[in-house]
Amino acid sequence: MLHNTTYLFITPHYPPATCGVGHYTQHLAAAFGGLGQSARVVTQLANGLWYVVGCNQMAAQPLSTVVRQLAKATPQMQLFWQYTPYNFSRIGVPLYLPWRMFRFRLSGYRQAIFFHEVSVRFWGYGFRQALLALGQRLVANAMAAICAQSFTSIGLYGSYFWGKKPWVVPVGANIMPAPKAAIPLLPPVELACFANRADEALFVALAAIDRGQPCSMVLLGNLDQRQQERIEACLHRYQLQALVTITGTLPEAELSRYLKAAQIFIQPQKVERGSQGGASGKNGTLIAAMGMGKAIITTKGDMTDPHIFRDGENLLFVPYGDAIAYGGALEQLQDAANRTALGLAAQASFEQYFAWPVIAGQIIEVLNRKANV
Repeated sequence: MLHNTTYLFITPHYPPATCGVGHYTQHLAAAFGGLGQSARVVTQLANGLWYVVGCNQMAAQPLSTVVRQLAKATPQMQLFWQYTPYNFSRIGVPLYLPWRMFRFRLSGYRQAIFFHEVSVRFWGYGFRQALLALGQRLVANAMAAICAQSFTSIGLYGSYFWGKKPWVVPVGANIMPAPKAAIPLLPPVELACFANRADEALFVALAAIDRGQPCSMVLLGNLDQRQQERIEACLHRYQLQALVTITGTLPEAELSRYLKAAQIFIQPQKVERGSQGGASGKNGTLIAAMGMGKAIITTKGDMTDPHIFRDGENLLFVPYGDAIAYGGALEQLQDAANRTALGLAAQASFEQYFAWPVIAGQIIEVLNRKANV
């Protein structure tokens, strides 16, 4: 391992109370440090200037200036971009970014990139989206060619590259277990789901559960106004107001304790056009639930790695939008022994594939192997 190399993680936004790419970057940088590899994180303010996370934001400067100053103190520094199209561009096509990266390369900086997302789907959504997808893939392929190493989280994204393929490494949990002494546990709740994943079929299934065994549910995380109105309409339609709690946006520690209190985690990952979507190695909230040993109900699609996510072994798959199937899975998990077995298997899979030291170790191995060539 090249202990004298510092990896500078470049992420465009880091709002501490959310679980976006900047949040992943903080966890990954910490895991690098835990494995003895030096890592720093720089991120961007609303005014377009950049600063080192943990340092004074008032000292924010253009990215090239920040990199140059850090390089003086750390000659063997490698840039590690954390990329999604819409974090670097409002329209999702950051045409300027490959040129910026090429200029860094001309200045002698080694670079790597993690594609948390690559592009929207190309086929079947009309000419405008096809044109957008083409632009996004051109940008991504150009950046992959400039960088010495590239990574992405799922095999589907790897197929979007025409030349050099990125290494596929899943992301880790974006919600870490809160320290037990810091935040008291909540009373147990039967179901937890992230609010932006809750579809109407879930409320239909919840309403159909035998009221001899009342089932309470907590809906976690951020909602826009349209989603909020849709959920409130469903709660009214199926008379579920007394059984469902909506938390709204919460810090990571608060999300953690709600998730920890749940007996079952249900995450209907959208599946469109038969198979597009589903649970995957890029979904940090699903992975967080696995890490906490939750019994999980979710959906399967072309983004799902069957070697990691195994139906009936470490989670349960249901067809997306099928209220009867949702209800059947919930019925199956009424049994405490079933819940425990599924949760333990999920936690074992988490430790094998998704623990941050495991992910960081895989990435460091590739970075150092290439650096030694």
